Amino acid sequence: MKRFKDYRPDQQLLLPLDLNDWLEENHLAYFIGDVVGELDLCQIYDDYHSDRGG
Repeated sequence: MKRFKDYRPDQQLLLPLDLNDWLEENHLAYFIGDVVGELDLCQIYDDYHSDRGG
């Protein structure tokens, strides 16, 4: 079981309330988020053991 939170750019945060309010429409951060979302992270997830923390 993984013990870390998924990246959610639309998640309501304390500051800023919504990242989309701070970033321009074609900001590089959206591209990076899309690329990371397409990565195969199975090996990283396999290293997260609930008995060792996250």
